[in-house]
Amino acid sequence: MPEISNKKRKFIKRNYKKLSVEEVSRQTGLKPHLIRQVVAEYNTEKVIRDHHASKRRLSENIPAEKRSVHRAGVAFAAIIFLTLTAYAPALQNNFIWDDDDYVTNNLTLRDINGLGRIWFEIGAVPQYYPLVHTSFWIEYHLWQLKPFGYHLVNVLLHSLNAILLWFLLRRLSIPGAWLAATVFALHPVHVETVAWITERKNLLSGCFFLSSILLYLRFYRFNAEPYDNYPAPSAHTVSSSAVSCDWGLYLLAFGLFLCSLLSKTVTCTMPAAILLLLWWKRDRIVWRDIILLIPFFLAGIVFSLITVWM
Repeated sequence: MPEISNKKRKFIKRNYKKLSVEEVSRQTGLKPHLIRQVVAEYNTEKVIRDHHASKRRLSENIPAEKRSVHRAGVAFAAIIFLTLTAYAPALQNNFIWDDDDYVTNNLTLRDINGLGRIWFEIGAVPQYYPLVHTSFWIEYHLWQLKPFGYHLVNVLLHSLNAILLWFLLRRLSIPGAWLAATVFALHPVHVETVAWITERKNLLSGCFFLSSILLYLRFYRFNAEPYDNYPAPSAHTVSSSAVSCDWGLYLLAFGLFLCSLLSKTVTCTMPAAILLLLWWKRDRIVWRDIILLIPFFLAGIVFSLITVWM
């Protein structure tokens, strides 16, 4: 390849996209195939430069991402540690009050036939909350009537609910989300629910309730990046066209809502709570919001009627 001056090379690089090869050839006196070779060399160099720049940016971002993951892990572990510490005395408790109806004298926990009765025989257990009694059935076959295991599951469920609340508050851009979740975990108002084995229904239904809302908001795309730095809430955070096409998330949210109803029917209020969140975010509710929640409302009504009937 003949020697090409730097001046001609710079001219080609500046103008090869604007001028035709023939025009560049006329102005530089170079043959077209030489011009194409210069352009090819330049594009190769550009690809290499872009690749190295991309690697540098990635290497610069990795430490920040690691710090973010580390902070989230520490916050996650802190909630669990504080909750376990606060409720450590409850782990030593025995069965009390209604625990005889729900656990110690509950014959449906003894065998596989009892598990079927829990689900398909209305009145076989004190309340038709089959997921709650199924959790007791599993625990009975793990540690029989040793209360420590039942209490430990309650405490761990409460820790999980505090973490889910933290995630939910972050998605909603609530300042101090971790602190609020920690207060929720440690507040004395929850002692009865956590320390009383029978109140598993509150903890289990709360877990499914919060999980369902989180998935529904993800389906609705409240925020594109759910656990990073959120913008302040605004009227434009959610629009009627913000619903994602991932109907799997919608179905999973609905499934978790059904699980919450099968744990305690007070969670039938969830679709109304979602409408309140949408109204808060956008200052309005559109018909599409209501239509998407119709299955949730219907399921809540059906399970509420079953509870009233029993």
